[in-house]
Amino acid sequence: MSMISFVICALCLVSTLSAIPSPGMVFSAVIRNSQNAPVECVVGWGTFSTTVPINVAVTIESNQHTVINEKIVDMGTWTAAAFIEEIHCGDLKLVAPFPKVTRTQRCWQFLVEPNKLTSVGPGSCVQ
Repeated sequence: MSMISFVICALCLVSTLSAIPSPGMVFSAVIRNSQNAPVECVVGWGTFSTTVPINVAVTIESNQHTVINEKIVDMGTWTAAAFIEEIHCGDLKLVAPFPKVTRTQRCWQFLVEPNKLTSVGPGSCVQ
């Protein structure tokens, strides 16, 4: 009887965990600056095996946007697609897993506001 109870509990646990959406990764982004002043943003990248010493710094003019393109990293004997680990814009910081990202995304839109950095949703990488 205890084995049956164990199996039922295990099935309940598995069904609960499978219902939780897994966080996704962002491979490229559109960062929009809704402030009335330019902002300096630094994008940090990583891979599954290590943090990649790649930081992309961009200045985004007032009420403008910039596209952060995908990065391919040479790992020595193979290459890997890097994903965005964190975004710093001025004093604001957003770290992966990003809100609303539940699967692999390209051209994910982020919004720089005066008091916060927001994960918005799918964007367009057309400049």
